[in-house]
Amino acid sequence: MVYKPLSVIVLVILSCLQYNASAQDYALLYPERTMTFATRDVLGEDSLYFFTRVTQTVAEPDGMAYYFQVAVDTATADLCTTDTALLGRKMLVLSGTPEGDMHVFFNSAGDSIFIRNNLAINDIWVFYTFEDGSYIRARVVTYNQFGILPGIEDSLYRVRLNVFAEDGTPLPGVFPDEFKFDISKHYGMTEVWDFYNFPESEQQYVLRGLDNPKEAITDVDAAAAFTWETGYEVHYIQQSANEDSVWTTLGGNFILDSTPVGLPVGYNYSVKKVGVTTLTVGGTTVSIDTFYTTEDVTIAFDTYYYLDSLELIPVVLPDGRVGFSEHTYDPEQYNGVRFKTFHSAYLPGEGSVCLEPDGEQIFQQRFGDGIGLLYELDSAGPEAYASWEAVYFQKGLITWGTPFDFEALGVVAVEPSPAAVDWQVYPNPVDQVMHVQGLVADATTQMELYDVAGRRIAHQTGRASLDVSALENGVYLLLLEHRGISMRRNIIVQH
Repeated sequence: MVYKPLSVIVLVILSCLQYNASAQDYALLYPERTMTFATRDVLGEDSLYFFTRVTQTVAEPDGMAYYFQVAVDTATADLCTTDTALLGRKMLVLSGTPEGDMHVFFNSAGDSIFIRNNLAINDIWVFYTFEDGSYIRARVVTYNQFGILPGIEDSLYRVRLNVFAEDGTPLPGVFPDEFKFDISKHYGMTEVWDFYNFPESEQQYVLRGLDNPKEAITDVDAAAAFTWETGYEVHYIQQSANEDSVWTTLGGNFILDSTPVGLPVGYNYSVKKVGVTTLTVGGTTVSIDTFYTTEDVTIAFDTYYYLDSLELIPVVLPDGRVGFSEHTYDPEQYNGVRFKTFHSAYLPGEGSVCLEPDGEQIFQQRFGDGIGLLYELDSAGPEAYASWEAVYFQKGLITWGTPFDFEALGVVAVEPSPAAVDWQVYPNPVDQVMHVQGLVADATTQMELYDVAGRRIAHQTGRASLDVSALENGVYLLLLEHRGISMRRNIIVQH
């Protein structure tokens, strides 16, 4: 059913509506928030995560309209027809009707999907009308105040759909007859179909709101990727090639200190950089160079503005190419650290959301949550490319990959003084106060404690002991700096 003016809609709805004065107002969506969705696989487990949000709000004659992001199709030009968005392109909120607000979602054909959010048991309305006059009726059948998801306490109304012919004859077995969806108090719709193609697609999704209450899944933007803590460490392989010459660096970056610079603008970091660079010409190694330096690095978040766009939203770069990002949460990759991959090898195609692959150049970057760059490839061909790939990182107690042995690679390192071998942390496990035996603290002594998520939870200067009595039981990472000597230990707090 193509959307009609407000007066027509009200007449259609009132003809089959049972109004209940005790109805409760449940918001379907929160347009000011980033919404997170997860598809369901055949086992009923969460799989692919993606994000959507309202990109434009417009006051129209019939109500307030909310326009959603439109996903990008990166297929070849002749197949670029599936630029879909889960909730459609637009939602219109109709206000002031006797039954309260009505939310109208518009699918790819311009049809209208009606959902009430002023709900009470036994409320009935027309949810969707087919071209032949048959229609889908919605009825509120259940109220549940005990929870929508495991461990999530939030009341919900359950809505059942039934399909009828134009004359009111039931049509059992016609999708989506007997299907149900839920509307919760604080998370809006918790199960929806792909409204963009409704009623053609039977794929259902689980709507999680601002983040996933079950898994705490949120998007990875520039600030999330480049907000590092002291003790962060990453080892990498960097290569660049030009015809028969290849430069290869095996390196490591260690964060010594961080200072915010007008957040959310970015951070200043003190970074220890170590590694070895090799130049190979025609398959023969002609030079080797090692480095061991400390540098100040400024990360400006707006430099990575393309990460702030939600996934599958086209981003036009200064060179005219178009890119898009994909968010990934996979416990099997990077030890569960979430990451976002940015692809920029596309040219604008036919239509604003259609992208054509640029066969002459490949550009891709991958950024981890609290890790920064994990992978980068800029290539014009097999003999002209630049690449950067992490092989190991440490974020608090979270580690992934295999670290380099820089001393074995010939990198000159600062040798610890003999006093360092006498440092002993006791007691461990610790209940109240942890001590470092053999350490004579002075103004250079820095002690920091991190939790398993990599957050710094304690910091002190000039002491050789640390009070942990207020901390919860668990494993923590101790970082100790004293006169240029570093030590790290895992600490178990057990009360």
